[in-house]
Amino acid sequence: MNKPIILAAMDPNRVIGNKGQLPWHIPEELAHFKATTMKHAMIMGRNTYDSIGGSLPGRISIVLTNRPIDIPGFSTHNIHTALDMARIFIPTRQVFIIGGAHVFKQYIEAGLVDRAIISHIHCEYDGDTFFPLLVDWECVSSKEYADFTVKEWVRNET
Repeated sequence: MNKPIILAAMDPNRVIGNKGQLPWHIPEELAHFKATTMKHAMIMGRNTYDSIGGSLPGRISIVLTNRPIDIPGFSTHNIHTALDMARIFIPTRQVFIIGGAHVFKQYIEAGLVDRAIISHIHCEYDGDTFFPLLVDWECVSSKEYADFTVKEWVRNET
């Protein structure tokens, strides 16, 4: 199975959230997210799960949390166990890491991801949650939309 892929959206200052919500509402970017994740697995933190309103149709949700949770999906507190769950339940599908900041950071620092698809929102927003810096990553593709640019990043081999 392929390594999981980070899927995120951030503003020019790396803002990804404000008070537990996306700071923007860009229908075209939401459609990109839906099209990319449909029929795949998504690993997310508890706050991200709560902010999107629960499990999304047509996708498997795996929630990283230390608190008990009753979800139509799966939960664990361990990033490796979350990947194992995805591989067991949908072995032929892609796994996306969709947030939040702490979850992104854990997967990046553990070396479990080497690819990221990031929607770079063109406008700046107020926020209290930020995407981690990608050190030693390079942009390998870019697609421009009216309000955002989707860039694919890969970790440089060292």
